[in-house]
Formats: sequence, C-alpha cells, structure tokens
Amino acid sequence: MASVRTINQNNKVDVRLLDLRSASQYLGLSYWTLRTMIFNHEIPFIRAGRRILIDQQDLDRWIEEHKEQWR
Repeated sequence: MASVRTINQNNKVDVRLLDLRSASQYLGLSYWTLRTMIFNHEIPFIRAGRRILIDQQDLDRWIEEHKEQWR
C-alpha cells in the first residue's frame, strides 16, 4: 500500500501516504478520476521518484471542504 508508517498504541502500523489505487478506493473514485484530479492540482500529492503518493489527511480535508450542506 503506502510508505510513511507509524505504530499506534496497539502496536499496529498506521499508513499515512497512499498510492493512487489505495487513495481512489479510500475516496470511492475510479483510479483515472483521481489521477486526473491530481494532474489538475485539485488534490495535493507527493512525488517520490516516479511514484505519486497522497497524504490521507489531505484526502480527509478535501472531503470536508467538498461536502454539500443540505437545508
């Protein structure tokens, strides 16, 4: 899955950076939709060599910013 990992209180690894496939699953979008959004700079990303990684916190922030409020 991803690269930056931390160990939580239960001694399990928490993954923070997601690859495109994992991030698209997390958002419920297709791989190609997410890829287009990244190349249009709609979602922040990190380049590690040729790899493109996405911070899960940025995805959570993007979700919160794009929620529509129903009245």
